[in-house]
Amino acid sequence: MDCTLDFETRSHIDIKEQGGYVYTSSKYTEPVCLSVQVNDDAPKFWVPEYIRKFINPANISYYELQLEEVQSLLKKADKIIAHNSSFEYLLWNFRMVAMFGCKPLKLTQMHDTMAMCATYALPLSLEYASLALNLSTQKDMVGHNVMKKVSRPRYPRKAEREADPDWMGKTYWNEKQADLERTIEYCCTDVETERLVYKALTPLSEHERKIWLLNEKINLAGVPIDVKNVTSIVEGVRTQEAQQRAKFDKITAAHPFKDGKVLSGPLYHIGVREWVNEQTGLKLNSVDKDSTKKLLARDGTPKHVKKALRIRAELSKSSVSKLSSMLNRMNEDERVRGWSIYHAASTGRWAAWGLQLHNLPRDSYKPDDYASVAELFKDDNIESLKCFWDDPYYCAGRCVRGSIKASPGKEFICTDFSAIEGRGLAYLAGEQWVLDAYANGEDMYKYAAADLFGIKYEEVIKDQRQIGKVEELFLGYAGGIGAFASGAKSYSIDLEKLPALILPSATTEELVGPYGARSLAKMYVKKNGGMSLDAATSCDIIKRRWRVKRPKICALWKGLETAAMLAIENPGLVYPYLKIKYVYRNKFLRCQLPSGRVLYYFHPKIRLQETEWGEKKSLTYMGMKVIEGKTTRQWSRLFTFGGKLAENVTQAHCRDLLADAMLRHDAAGYKLVMHVHDEDMAEVDEGTGDLEEFNRIAEIVPPYAKGMPIKAEGWIGKRYKK
Repeated sequence: MDCTLDFETRSHIDIKEQGGYVYTSSKYTEPVCLSVQVNDDAPKFWVPEYIRKFINPANISYYELQLEEVQSLLKKADKIIAHNSSFEYLLWNFRMVAMFGCKPLKLTQMHDTMAMCATYALPLSLEYASLALNLSTQKDMVGHNVMKKVSRPRYPRKAEREADPDWMGKTYWNEKQADLERTIEYCCTDVETERLVYKALTPLSEHERKIWLLNEKINLAGVPIDVKNVTSIVEGVRTQEAQQRAKFDKITAAHPFKDGKVLSGPLYHIGVREWVNEQTGLKLNSVDKDSTKKLLARDGTPKHVKKALRIRAELSKSSVSKLSSMLNRMNEDERVRGWSIYHAASTGRWAAWGLQLHNLPRDSYKPDDYASVAELFKDDNIESLKCFWDDPYYCAGRCVRGSIKASPGKEFICTDFSAIEGRGLAYLAGEQWVLDAYANGEDMYKYAAADLFGIKYEEVIKDQRQIGKVEELFLGYAGGIGAFASGAKSYSIDLEKLPALILPSATTEELVGPYGARSLAKMYVKKNGGMSLDAATSCDIIKRRWRVKRPKICALWKGLETAAMLAIENPGLVYPYLKIKYVYRNKFLRCQLPSGRVLYYFHPKIRLQETEWGEKKSLTYMGMKVIEGKTTRQWSRLFTFGGKLAENVTQAHCRDLLADAMLRHDAAGYKLVMHVHDEDMAEVDEGTGDLEEFNRIAEIVPPYAKGMPIKAEGWIGKRYKK
């Protein structure tokens, strides 16, 4: 028997600000109603007495259950299904157990339709997933708005304030009969929709379910936080922030808009953009990070505008908000829970919820330095901080990693796959010389630089190796001038210094012709700007030399694209390329990985796409639109190409390797508390962690990756570090 489950709740806690774990464990959170659907029967509902007295069950089109009946159904259920099931699991185990004496649910009972949507690369929200699947029952968005009114405290009415002098210490809820009854109807509709999602998709495989359950265990374990130091840093930054806001306001008040109005604040994006345009005479569409950098470097930008923009850049630093998020989302035992989202990316990789642990600043303090900086924040000694270290915003950013600190008597043990994507790409493409170099422990960044500059491997110097690093990290997925330029920016390589290093050795074959480096560079600079023609030409030559040495990787791009398009044109037939297989069936283009796991592309179509070289046939599919590296809520038709398909399968393959390593670490008794990109981390009793064993477990090569050299390196310590 299957039971589909959904709660509606009310609370003082802001779930978006503080997260599901703080919300569900709070004594201020209580259920409004619960809906249960057994198999395909009509949903039924339960309400607590403090809600029931306001409603008339006869007005509701669903049957009412007693709590004892609900408990009996859940006890008998083989599966308890919910969308984002961790919420229902936690709400029951925290509030239903505490308030009504219910017996706890087991995590192994839970099955998550959001996780199922994720594996199919569908929207994670129930609303958009049901729309994409064109289900017969859709999420009730009018009811959703009513539910929001019920879920939050309201301001007391005038009569209520006058009748009770202690009104400020009391909570007032929206308990209108019509709103409560509509919320119950909404809850039951949600359950029907979730059941239809469950039936429309295939449940997680046994292996993927193990990974999902492990991710939930990691969420339950939580990440330990150095609360005292984080609090000191946040308070110190707030003091600095107030001072900087005052300076910003003073600058903009002295230079108002032409109509006399004053800019309302540094973080009001549209207002700042219009103010900058008026002060400079420019017509900027944005004052984002890149635009700000250009304005600050521009000779014609007025000094007062530069000062204002520098302050705004400081106040916009996301690393500071991460520290505040740690405090907001922390439970009483000083751990942040529920941050990891299973299969958030279409490739299967995880993402973070609330506390963004996947994009922490790389430039972090060492543990001893962290302690010194935190002490200055604690003493509110900002001037000494500036004198001996740096700007407090920059210091706070460098403290984020170290603020994750093992609990007393514990320490972290962490391992990180070395160059796993480079190894994975070469393995999938069959680029054997690259695999041999990795297996021999050689430095691929030096190989790339040696090939680029025409020198011996042993002769490569540090600056040349840095260029080779960008080649390896940014050119593997058919990237060209823009990809290399982006990577160079990330690693602080001055593009305008490249021509002197690259152009003297450039050949006529590399430079001329309709698709020569000069022609492509002119097209790029005309469209994108950002660098000189010689710099763009140099980037293209670097790309060419990298590709010449890796013909099988280049062939992988074309091979995957051809196989995928043939599969779309011939539904039901399987088209392999090396270790990857494509087939189009039941609205999905399916891509089978070496592990056997499948990537999904929804409603694929072949469409004509306009490019710099004219129209070409391109593969498209439905997915969430990404703008400037961030996934939006826009369900759109997306174009893809061979290089992107190669990136998908490589990242997915490497994700499978990490997921399997995590399962092995868990089976070996290590309590995992974090996993980020290509590393996983456990918390162990001090002195008990065996780093050699931990690395060795990670380096085990599964049968589906036979012949791929895997290397892991790690550390043991009290604070998280890079």
